[in-house]
Amino acid sequence: MNERLSQTRVIAGEIFIVSGLLLSYLLDLPSGATIILVGVAAFLLVASRQTVSGAFR
Repeated sequence: MNERLSQTRVIAGEIFIVSGLLLSYLLDLPSGATIILVGVAAFLLVASRQTVSGAFR
């Protein structure tokens, strides 16, 4: 399980980087900040989904 979690983290990081760079290019924003914002947005989306699904259990 630990190996799979590590692979998932690497893939998620790559998705955040590519998405952040693409948004940065399209919107003419600083790339570093955009990558971080994409990662934070993904975290908040997952965290809120877990909170909502936990409320209905």
